Amino acid sequence: MQNIPDILALQEPYVFKNRVPFPLSSRMFHSNMLDNVIYCSIIILNKSLIVKKLDNFTNSFATAILIQTKLSSLVFVNIYLHSNIFCDIHQNYFTSILSTYSNLPIIFCGDFNARNPYWNDSTTNRNGYKFKEVITSHNLIVLNDKSKTCRNASIIDLTITNSKAYSYITNWNVTRLTEISDHETINFNISSPNDEFGRHYIKSTWKFVENNMQNFVDNINPDKIQELNLLINNCHDSFDIDLVISKLSKIYIEAAYLSLPVRKSSSFPKKFSWWTPNLEAQKRHFHYIKNLYYRRDPRVSEDEYKIIRNNYTRSIRLAKRESFRSFLEDAESNTHYGNTFKLIKSLLNKVNNQIPMIDQVSTSSKPVVMNQMLNALFPDDVTSNDNMVARNIRNHHFNFNNLISTTSANFNYGDFSIWKTLTNGCPQGGALSPLLWIILLNNLLVSYNIPNSKIVAFADDITIICWASSIIELTGKIKTCIEYVENWCDNRKLSINHSKTNILYLFNNSKPIINLNNGTSIHPCDTMKILGLTFGNHRHRNKLNFTPHILNTTNKIQRISNILFALIGNTWGISHKKRVNLYKGMIRPAIMYGYQIWGDKLIVKTKNKLNSIQHHILLKSIYAYQTVSCNIVCILNNVEKLTDYIDSSLITYKIQDKAVRKIVMALRKKHSINNYFNHVNDNFKSFFPTSHIPYFFKPNFFNVQFITGHGLFMSYLHRINVKPSPACECGHSYQDPSHILFNCSLHRQFQHNISSPSEFMLNKCNLSLFNNFCKGYIISHY
Repeated sequence: MQNIPDILALQEPYVFKNRVPFPLSSRMFHSNMLDNVIYCSIIILNKSLIVKKLDNFTNSFATAILIQTKLSSLVFVNIYLHSNIFCDIHQNYFTSILSTYSNLPIIFCGDFNARNPYWNDSTTNRNGYKFKEVITSHNLIVLNDKSKTCRNASIIDLTITNSKAYSYITNWNVTRLTEISDHETINFNISSPNDEFGRHYIKSTWKFVENNMQNFVDNINPDKIQELNLLINNCHDSFDIDLVISKLSKIYIEAAYLSLPVRKSSSFPKKFSWWTPNLEAQKRHFHYIKNLYYRRDPRVSEDEYKIIRNNYTRSIRLAKRESFRSFLEDAESNTHYGNTFKLIKSLLNKVNNQIPMIDQVSTSSKPVVMNQMLNALFPDDVTSNDNMVARNIRNHHFNFNNLISTTSANFNYGDFSIWKTLTNGCPQGGALSPLLWIILLNNLLVSYNIPNSKIVAFADDITIICWASSIIELTGKIKTCIEYVENWCDNRKLSINHSKTNILYLFNNSKPIINLNNGTSIHPCDTMKILGLTFGNHRHRNKLNFTPHILNTTNKIQRISNILFALIGNTWGISHKKRVNLYKGMIRPAIMYGYQIWGDKLIVKTKNKLNSIQHHILLKSIYAYQTVSCNIVCILNNVEKLTDYIDSSLITYKIQDKAVRKIVMALRKKHSINNYFNHVNDNFKSFFPTSHIPYFFKPNFFNVQFITGHGLFMSYLHRINVKPSPACECGHSYQDPSHILFNCSLHRQFQHNISSPSEFMLNKCNLSLFNNFCKGYIISHY
């Protein structure tokens, strides 16, 4: 069929697992089962039709639906009657439905197994005789012509309407669409010049929320409505009515824009953008074979069906994979990082925007639940370490009295909004909360005068540094400092959170527990984190141990790297340049945080760990094997080792002039890369006589194997114990990239008039020949 039908009426349909095998997107209405058999069904393929099943008139031999039109409705009934069984039950059914919906157009269609010359058949049977009485008694109209509908011998498939539906039927015809049925296919159009079918309108400009409807009504301009009433009284024809409707629609639209939230168009790409015409053709062929197989057609075997099914599912997976890789590569974009960076950020910063206890309640109860939650977050009477009473601020003679007494908290969820006036304390997370806290804390910082100690304040906590000549004197000093802070807090109705209070001893002897007068104890810890830097005690008295910070950082970067490795591959993913930019702009700054403090305190083990994590990321940037040396990786990426970069940053970060700092960093980088070049293998030097890499050279999975010598070559595979011999298939005793490029007789037709590997890097033309050769060789040997 050229055009997909809107409605299918099936009799004696094939049923698989109590269901007619049609796509799940279609709506299906079945007759009631008789002896576990469905005898008729109606399939709605047009999703926009508004259809309702008539349960009172759906039984074992009939399926009835009501199709909504703009002006009224239409009743559509699909019938299947067994041969010679027409009785009072069937006659009463037709009488009942015709009387119930006497004012609506009604269409009957189906396999009646009824023969009668009244509809141009050659003979009469019991069903035909009885059904003829129904037709004449209710003034029904038979639309069949002389076309045979079954086995080219009889007319038992009928289309019948009442007088109101007769004008709805056009283009009635009989065709042969399938060879697996004894019956012909009957097609017809349902339409009316005075009416049309209602449609589902899913999309809307506004979000219609129950709580906003009163606001919508209030924004309707009463003056314009009054003018419209005067205009209605003067209507004389249809044009005047259309004008009134247009003006009324405009009034409603203006009110909607003033009161209702507008739907935002999705920023995501079109759904199923990976779907192609080739997949559509495969889908149709698969469903055709699937239907034949489920009907046990001898033309389709089980093996053939599985092969076609597996090919179809494999094609879908490949199409999705290619579409996702194209999205990640973002080849048409000129951004530095591409969509891979956005995806990594979204995976690292997952935020749950759902509140289950609100989602589970009814719409009318949501404001009540939100108000209860807001009162729980900001109670009117509570004592906590974050609480700050208003009178403590007033003592400083700042004009905050009005601010504190009028502060409110707002809770928004979806289209609901709840406000609460704060009667106690300063809200945590408020815009002025840090400033108010500093004003309150300033008194502690100014009044603190305990000898051999120093107090340091941060945004929301304080740190006290103590020193003494003995452990006993030190523990006493610590207790004195803590008690001083506790007394200051008690005078302002604050309290110290002892569970968050830590003590770090910077000596190697036994570390005592501090027992306070109020009965609480503070235990010593091995590490402490201040402003994102984790450190501990070092075995040397004049040093701090920053190894915990390096371990925490590498664990965090390892998680980012794992996500990155899942989004890039050797033959797909973002380009080499974007991979390096991603490392320089996202990963390396995260590693370098606070390097001015810990950069010169690294031990050999932590240096190796930092260089290792950079090496594994940059390996992916040049699509290289894991065994490629760190020196080659740094040269091809034009990135110095992480420890060398830290040393250069330590030397230059105190230089105020940015231009001078940039020059010094560039000179040190050049010196480091020249030093790396002195320690690379001879194969790499044969392609690049100096450490300078031409700007037009772009590493890829194929050419990097030849340049590094680490790839599908017998010499390399023998070295890592994969192959028993380094000999080439041509008979030469040693197969390396140079032999394949210039001397191997098996690849003579691909070799060019170039005498040395370095000539491939002289210009873009030679490099293109080299890339094509590398790709052809690797693909043929993979």
